[in-house]
Amino acid sequence: MEVFFFELAPGTSEKRLDKYLGEKLRFFGIQHFIFEKKRRNNFAILTLLDVVNGERFLQAYSDNGKGLFLDKPFRCKRNRYKADPYKLRSMEKRLTDLAKKTLIAHGPPTVKQFVGSSVSCGVWDYPDGNLTFVPSFMILRPLRIYFGKKELAVIVDPIDRSFGERELRIGIDYSSIHGLTSANMQDSSIMLTLYYSPKFYKEGQELTNGVHADPALSEMNRLTNGLFRSLRLDMPPRPPKRIRISALNNRHAMVASSCYVYALKLSPDHIQAIKNLLHRKTFLPDIVVWPFWNGSRSSARVGSYRDLVNLLQNSLQHVDFSIRFQLQRLAQNLYLLPHIVDRLIPKVLEFEQNRGVEATVYALQQFSKRIDYAGAASEADLFTISNLEALLNAQDDSYDTLSPFALARRYSHLVLIHRARITPTSVYLEGPYAETKNAILDRYPDFALQYFLRVTFEDENGEPLRYEPNVDLSEIHSSRFRSILDGNINVAGRKFMFLGFSHSSLRDQSCWFCAPFIKDGSLVYGRALINELGDFTAIRSPAKCAARIGQAFTDLNDNVHLARTAIRRIADVERSDRCFSDGCSVASEAVFRKLWKGYKPGASKPKLFQIRYGGVKGMISLDKSLKGEIINVRPSQDKFPSDAEWLGVCGAAKRPLPLYLNRPLIKVLEDLGVDKNVFLGLQQDAMNELRAIARSPVNASAFLSLHDIAKSSNLAWLVKELHHMGIPVLDDHFLWSAIELVLVMRFGDLKYRGRIPIENGATLFGIMDETGILAEREVYCALSNGDIIQGHVAVTRSPVMHPGDIQYARAVDVPADSRLKDLQNCIVFSQHGARDLPSQLSGGDLDGDIFNIIADARILPRRTVDPADYPRPHPIDIGRPVETKDITSFFIDFLSNDQLGRISHLHLQFADQKLRGSESPECIVLANLHSVAVDFSKTGVPVTSKAFPRLDSANCKPDFMAPGPRVLLMDGVAALEGDDANGLYYEDEDDILRDLDPEGPKTRYYESQKVLGHLYRALDEHKFLREVQTGKREGVAAPRNALEQVFQYVKDKTRGFTWDHEVSWALEIKEQYENAVSDMMFANSLNPQKPLSEIEVFIGHVMGKNGNGGSKRARETSRTVREHFDELVGYTTECILKGDEEEFNEQALERSIACLSVAVGNVSDVVARVGKLESFGYLAATICLRQVKRFSKDGF
Repeated sequence: MEVFFFELAPGTSEKRLDKYLGEKLRFFGIQHFIFEKKRRNNFAILTLLDVVNGERFLQAYSDNGKGLFLDKPFRCKRNRYKADPYKLRSMEKRLTDLAKKTLIAHGPPTVKQFVGSSVSCGVWDYPDGNLTFVPSFMILRPLRIYFGKKELAVIVDPIDRSFGERELRIGIDYSSIHGLTSANMQDSSIMLTLYYSPKFYKEGQELTNGVHADPALSEMNRLTNGLFRSLRLDMPPRPPKRIRISALNNRHAMVASSCYVYALKLSPDHIQAIKNLLHRKTFLPDIVVWPFWNGSRSSARVGSYRDLVNLLQNSLQHVDFSIRFQLQRLAQNLYLLPHIVDRLIPKVLEFEQNRGVEATVYALQQFSKRIDYAGAASEADLFTISNLEALLNAQDDSYDTLSPFALARRYSHLVLIHRARITPTSVYLEGPYAETKNAILDRYPDFALQYFLRVTFEDENGEPLRYEPNVDLSEIHSSRFRSILDGNINVAGRKFMFLGFSHSSLRDQSCWFCAPFIKDGSLVYGRALINELGDFTAIRSPAKCAARIGQAFTDLNDNVHLARTAIRRIADVERSDRCFSDGCSVASEAVFRKLWKGYKPGASKPKLFQIRYGGVKGMISLDKSLKGEIINVRPSQDKFPSDAEWLGVCGAAKRPLPLYLNRPLIKVLEDLGVDKNVFLGLQQDAMNELRAIARSPVNASAFLSLHDIAKSSNLAWLVKELHHMGIPVLDDHFLWSAIELVLVMRFGDLKYRGRIPIENGATLFGIMDETGILAEREVYCALSNGDIIQGHVAVTRSPVMHPGDIQYARAVDVPADSRLKDLQNCIVFSQHGARDLPSQLSGGDLDGDIFNIIADARILPRRTVDPADYPRPHPIDIGRPVETKDITSFFIDFLSNDQLGRISHLHLQFADQKLRGSESPECIVLANLHSVAVDFSKTGVPVTSKAFPRLDSANCKPDFMAPGPRVLLMDGVAALEGDDANGLYYEDEDDILRDLDPEGPKTRYYESQKVLGHLYRALDEHKFLREVQTGKREGVAAPRNALEQVFQYVKDKTRGFTWDHEVSWALEIKEQYENAVSDMMFANSLNPQKPLSEIEVFIGHVMGKNGNGGSKRARETSRTVREHFDELVGYTTECILKGDEEEFNEQALERSIACLSVAVGNVSDVVARVGKLESFGYLAATICLRQVKRFSKDGF
């Protein structure tokens, strides 16, 4: 039931009302209730489950508000509307959760709110060898300090609001805390050493007590709001509760990017309680008690970051830019203080003179990884100039055949690039790293390293800057980020300016910058470079123009010369205003042979490529009937005029991709008649497979092999071979860590993404049948393993939002003499019918889209729905040629207004709550909005939240949308942050930070009775992790480690062979390999200051912010890591075998034994910011065991 309270005093807060009425409700035995009260409203709604006692409460207080007084009398009555059923269900779930939580509760409630007197930020330094805190900024004001679930919030109260002062807020993620320091146990200050900057906020104009800072504005608002109410119009939007800012004030702005040590001066009465609280926080470092000094800024000639930049710009212009970049990076990324970098410069210049530019740059990169974090946990001697110079000298031999420079020379599709990461407070410099070329970099490969910069805009923790409830991000987007896009990034005096972005990098919030340079006597700069690509003057839409220019920034895996004479222009296949050939055509075998040149002899060669050819983009498929070098180009592929003669490849149909379900697809299939038990059975099958891995190395090997996990390092083969040798694989720490992380990540995919594997199906590139042999609704699906999918199938394309996004088709074979027989790993669509099938599937086309083919009869929809046919929005036309500032403005607009994620979440919520599910009118509207949001990157037409359908139960979400526990790696072992039992995710239920945002949304979860809810509750990650960790033993006593046993086995099998003469060479290979692995750990980290773990690189799965690898950025980074690690393993293997992998070679055997011996007998250095690396030993073991088997087979 619901109770309606009215005639409340203006400005009454929900928290205050809850406290006042809570005592009265508990008197009537009502323990569980929900209050909803907006501060600007004079009414509130109470929802409760206990109807009997609720009636008693009404009888006592509904008569003229008897006994109800809070600043003034107010009244209550039964609400005339029925209680929201989802709110009631969320309360029922809450009761159940609280009952479970009582069973695991530990001790009395903890105090989480404290007071302080000042906050300052600065750096750690070691003058005269003493640990010293050097503050650069301080605020002496009353503080309120709140310890929330995930972050620490420091509130700086204003002294005098009449002067326009506002409340300030500092948000410090617990995951950002590297160290906690106190001078002694009685000291009232705590020092927090952070990996990255906190978040900063200021209060919005409307204050928490309901009174505007400006009395005149407050009165104007009162009159305006009264007018709106009298006219029964929607109220104007309120100012935000908080505004995200880059710094607390102008003084702080000068140092916020370079000071990551924050000192909180606390009340002496609270210090012990706070220290106890911090000690109880799981996964936080212990407080180090260490006496330290308070000092002042260095008086050296380079005392600040700006001093160093001026030095690099003016006095060191003769030094190569790449070296100056590294010197600026050392200070700007807070590896060393500027005055220390300045004192290192002579040693760096001496190093360059002796070893050259490339070796110096690489040595500085390796040097930075080995610099420890300053603070109480680090010895002062580590930061003396003599020790730092010795550490730099120790990198003298680090430059090798696995350095980024050598990597870029070895692989033609790679080029070295510097990067910059822009956050609300800081600019981080990274690299150089080997990156995939694009058409621009391929045109200027000799200038890429010096004059091009890849720039990413992100939040402090490395994730994209995302929407926060009741927070205005406009100051970050329109001031901080725009100033960089319209200005420049100054690196050692070289000014990089905005150039452009690809479609995918726009969604990743990244772009390219360029500094002017001279080539062949001509000045090359941003706009001139763009003009070389083609003619864009006819395009009057900034978004469309950016998309067309962006074709040149698409990553290319290969690039071959193809004269423009090869082009044969042909018409599109069109009917009834539908384009059946949208984005695809064919090319001759001669063209394909050019593209196949990079493939190894005997390797399967793709018959379809996704290409960029100047202004031409899309798919080409093999047509052997064409003679000579011919590429057909259709109008739907030709986006702008260009004279380019290089054909670039950005995708290839190398193999069929596996088919996985996902949450939106599962929901639509449920609505189309597929029984929930089918999905539960499929999920259970997947879970049984995961459990089997932990019990048997044979099962683990089969799983790793099936899913191509660590394929290049042959992990599956090694696991199986060790098992056959009698070595307990699952007791080896490194191997078990790798297998365990795979298990945890796959479990997360199942529970939080609904990613259930389907064997009978595939995911394939789509093209059109050029022969016309396929009838309407017929498709041809040939796979590289020789299989041809046939029969009744369903075809779809992710993301599935509309119930009509899944359609039936008939998969058929074609005659043996058909040209289609030359194709594989694709779905070929018919060119007949009233409407092409791809456009019916989430608005797909054939320029590179991939489609899901479902051939499993169990999950075929029992019926289909007419497909959506959304009108495409017209691109915004500014009526003149597009300028660079128009494109940067669109970039900011996209960052501010990209709603794809919110629409997808809303769709899941509506589909769960509405009777018709995804077929409800609200979901159809959201599907339409999703289509508009997808096209936003090309049209410039955004979706605003005002267009979203209204959801009465907006704050009530199905339980499967609740966040899960964060996955952490602790010494290589997976752990779940927190001890919540499965399902206890009533968001922020006990989070004291909720009190700071009383107007913010209070998300509640209910148990969904739809299929996604049943799938979610069937899985318990805590139980699963305990099960695999306790059940992995093989019944054999734990060995020293697997490598030692392998080494003993190899020595026994190869008596008479010597390898001592190869040991020094093997040590070099090991060092090169480990340097390359650590490079990947930093290059692909989602966080500027925290590298990936070696296990993540080894298995090719990046965990991401929440540790479950579920974010889009984490998944895309995982692909990059796999590609680069495969290249590293391939090259390392080739070095050991000297290219002779197939036949036994005595030298290869000796080299591989030497590599295994140094892995077992030489402990790797523990690199300060990386840790101990172990994977080389397992790669060496695999190579060595294979050589031993060949040796035994050949009878030597």
